[in-house]
This record gives sequence, structure tokens and C-alpha cells, in this order.
Amino acid sequence: MLFHNFAIGIILSAAPSVVHAQDIIIVPCNGDTLVGTYCYVNNDQQAWHWQSACGEPVFMQFISGTIESSNFDQLRLYAGPDNFAPLLFANPATPVELDLTGINVIAVDGQLYMEMTSNATNCCATDGFVGTEWVWTLNTTNTSGLRELPATDFTMYPNPSDGPLHLQMGAGMNGEMEIRIIDVSGREVYRQLFPASGNALLTVDAGPLPNGFYSVVLTSPSGVKARSLQVMR
Repeated sequence: MLFHNFAIGIILSAAPSVVHAQDIIIVPCNGDTLVGTYCYVNNDQQAWHWQSACGEPVFMQFISGTIESSNFDQLRLYAGPDNFAPLLFANPATPVELDLTGINVIAVDGQLYMEMTSNATNCCATDGFVGTEWVWTLNTTNTSGLRELPATDFTMYPNPSDGPLHLQMGAGMNGEMEIRIIDVSGREVYRQLFPASGNALLTVDAGPLPNGFYSVVLTSPSGVKARSLQVMR
């Protein structure tokens, strides 16, 4: 799968550190992967802001870590420079503790903002608490070995969508395609493989998807492209 082909390159942070949102962290486009860690404390409030060095989408995946229910501690990821951007991930109210391992998001426009807050009890740094330190990786589409498809090679409409979602392939798009839709929890909610020739049109039924923001990822023999999707009725 695309999100599990990380080749660790440079280390962003060897130990937990405070990174404020105004300190923009550049994600390289040379094939390196950034690795970050954080172990949150009681009554904590932190924010991070990453930006692709070349404007390509930023891929983030959690390697490990846990967080309490959002009734107590909150983790949010946004596709943009701040928390006014589209929401990509929000930890749910249940289960009581969420394992973040494997959760992944795509910041389509090359900027990713993460914020977290915690209450006065049960944090990663509390003695005896089962919560574990967060470890994540970030890179750009270059690390997949596939080029990013030009915008003209893949168009998607309507967006926002309330039902049928149309994916229009460009004239040079041929071979087996894979379409994946990722929800705000970082889970895959849709996958389809299909053969395509130039100017093929694929229709996906987005009607069963709950209202909210999603990432749509198209992978072809010649490249990969990610776009944000909003389902709204």
C-alpha cells in the first residue's frame, strides 16, 4: 500500500520536543522521511505546522502511540497551515484509548497542521499510565517512486458531493488504476481497482459515506495524485 512504503531517511527529532505552530517544519522532496516523536503531559497544548519543500502533498503516518478518548484529550490534523483548514483526522470519543498505529493522512496542498490538548490526568508522561509515546513519519509523494500526476490527468467532480462522485482520467491515463478513499480517522473506507484507457470516466457512489472530509488517492502506472473531498448533504 502507498502509505506503508516509507524509507526512513533523516531524523526530525530524536527525543520529544515542543514545536510551536509558527515554527514551520519543511518536509523534503528528495526521498527522505522525517521522523517525529512526542510524549504529551497533563494539561498540555501543542501545535505543529509542516510544509512540503516543493508543494507536493505531504503524507503522514503514525508508527505508534495512543491517546485517550476525545472526551478527555484531543488530537486534530488539518490540511493547511492552521485549524481553519479542512479537518483530516480527529480522535473519536470512543474507545476510551485509541491506538494511533497505522493512521495516515494526506495534506493535498502540501501543508499539514496538527494540534493537541490534554486534561489533568492520564497522559503519556504519567507514571503507571498505559499510554505510549507518539511516533510519526512524514514525506512527500516522491518517496513512493511515482511522480505526482499533473492536475489535468485526474479531475474529480462534484466536490462537495452528495452522492455520485465522478473521476475523469486524462487522455494519457492507461493501465490498471487504484482509487482509495481515506476518512478523517485515517482509515480506508473505499478501494477499487479498474483498467482504464484514455479519458475513462469512473463513478464512485459517495452516498453511503457520512458527511465530512476525505482524501481521494488515485494510483496509476505513471503516477499518483491525491485530492481532498467533502461529502455534504
